[in-house]
Amino acid sequence: MDNIANQNNKLKVYTGNNKFIKCTPEMIHNILLLYTKNLEAIVRTERLVTTQLANYSDIKLTDLNIMIYESLEKLRYYDIAKSYYKFNL
Repeated sequence: MDNIANQNNKLKVYTGNNKFIKCTPEMIHNILLLYTKNLEAIVRTERLVTTQLANYSDIKLTDLNIMIYESLEKLRYYDIAKSYYKFNL
């Protein structure tokens, strides 16, 4: 997991204004905390998203939001996914 985390420290997330922010696993963790306090859901989703992001050097914010939403759906956290979709997509 550390290797993936180190790779993701270099991940750039492009916002709509052609600016970027650095993405870390902690950022994904904190985003998920806004939608649930279920630690199991947060950790499982964070790991799935982080693993997928290991292959990226940059990603659009919209694509990251879709990835998080789809990961929640895959892991059957439907209520959390629904809330995430409502506010981010």
